[in-house]
Amino acid sequence: MVQCLMFDSAGAPLSRPAHRALGMLQAALDAKSLRCGLRVGSRVIDVTQIALPKKDDGTASEDTLVLSLGGGERITVGDCTLECGFVPQPDVPKGQVDNVVIAVPAQPRVTLASVKLRTLALPVRGPMQDRYPLPILRRTVFFADPAFDRKLSRVDPLSVNESFHKETPKEVFNAWIDRPSVTPNETAVVRVKTNMPDGPKSASARPNYELAAKVTRRGGGPPEGLLFQLEPGTPELLAVPLEINQFYALPTSSLRSRTKGALCSGDTLVLEVACKTAGTTIATARLMLPVKQRSSLPPPQAMYSLVTADVSRNAAWCAAHSPLPAPENMWTEVLNADTDKLLRRGLFKWVSYHRTTAALLAYSILKAEKATESTHIPQVLEPEMKLPEST
Repeated sequence: MVQCLMFDSAGAPLSRPAHRALGMLQAALDAKSLRCGLRVGSRVIDVTQIALPKKDDGTASEDTLVLSLGGGERITVGDCTLECGFVPQPDVPKGQVDNVVIAVPAQPRVTLASVKLRTLALPVRGPMQDRYPLPILRRTVFFADPAFDRKLSRVDPLSVNESFHKETPKEVFNAWIDRPSVTPNETAVVRVKTNMPDGPKSASARPNYELAAKVTRRGGGPPEGLLFQLEPGTPELLAVPLEINQFYALPTSSLRSRTKGALCSGDTLVLEVACKTAGTTIATARLMLPVKQRSSLPPPQAMYSLVTADVSRNAAWCAAHSPLPAPENMWTEVLNADTDKLLRRGLFKWVSYHRTTAALLAYSILKAEKATESTHIPQVLEPEMKLPEST
């Protein structure tokens, strides 16, 4: 059972949040982009049904969803994670929605995930013998820094053009990645684009595009072929298909060779985008990326402190401080599919534990710029969201 909250752009709560959430999930299911399940270790138990429960008066709940699992009785370990991922759809039902969504079990992915995919991960406490919950309350604070987001979005991409045939140099396709280097554990964005969507004039069929990867180790030697493992427990793939003008998320941690494993700092990653017609490769574009220890995306040039206040006691304190902050997650938004412009947003997360109390706390972020040594002191506190009472 999951309680839902939704807010408008001004931060005001929206009515009937469970109905809105169910409509979003139904639209994502119709577009075949919904993936929902409970992760238990490396295993995922699919959610088979999402429903609005009925209240005592027979009407559907407005703020609660019930998720049914296929095989949940096999959960015997402690901590699990409820994962719900979907690509937001423009056409979402705005009126009455069905009370039940029958979720189709997710099939193993055969290509990279879209950068538009949004994933919600909720920690779930599974049963564990002789362990009981403590009388403490977990509070989670999320924040973003617009100045940091602007710097993240200014990183120069790397791209290469390749002609379909030497005789027609103006008929080209473009392999593109959103950064000039990678680390062994980060998610880059890749895309293929062409000025001939239907393929070269000499081609008898519309071409297909595939992404493969190789690595040249820092110690030298011949290039090693890399395999894609898109999800834990799924078969490894030699190559993945790409659609024209689609932005894909490429986790470098998913690339491994059969002999020497994952990427290491000092290696050179080679991404090969092959154009094929009738199963035959007619051209290949190659991107050469150095593998470094530090990301080409800039780190925050500031220190952040979490200020917590209990208005009922007229008290305030520094709940957390980070001299070397790093975002918990990175969101990437495509502003225009016809251009290379991406908007990146670093999402910071702090978790603190407090005694269970009826008092509602308020929060704000104090920011100290490293370059100018200036300090931004917040004037307004952000009140804690009050969850609806359980029924």
